[in-house]
Amino acid sequence: MLLYVWLLLATLSVFIWISDANRRHISNFNCVCVFVLCVVIFIHSDRYISMLYVAPYSAACSVLYTISTLVGGFIMNRLGIIGGGDAKLFFAFSIAIAPNYLPITIMLIAVIGGLQAMLLVFFSWSQNQLYTRGVPYGFAICVGCLFGIAASI
Repeated sequence: MLLYVWLLLATLSVFIWISDANRRHISNFNCVCVFVLCVVIFIHSDRYISMLYVAPYSAACSVLYTISTLVGGFIMNRLGIIGGGDAKLFFAFSIAIAPNYLPITIMLIAVIGGLQAMLLVFFSWSQNQLYTRGVPYGFAICVGCLFGIAASI
């Protein structure tokens, strides 16, 4: 079942990429849909069962990391580093990522986002235009988080 939920999440991610690339907007509805699917993955994972019966500490760490992504995303949004939709999207994905895979996921998002920014600068430089629209980070967040969730399953 988790594979089907992950595939549905990947399909929804494609719609998020298209929306972010075209309009630079990630809707709240998409973030809520991602969050619901990620909660389903979390509930069907071993971390939720261990929270209830075996080791409540590990699942509490998972929830604590998820809340810290929301607070960190809010702070980065206020500092103008990332957009609000990007912060909400990463928060929605983070509940399904195991805490030991979260740093790797963040690094993957940073690398993909950096490559994406370099490509945008290169293409704007080759056309003798200045690129000022910003980097649509939804692609990097979706790809990085989908790999993190796949590793966590």
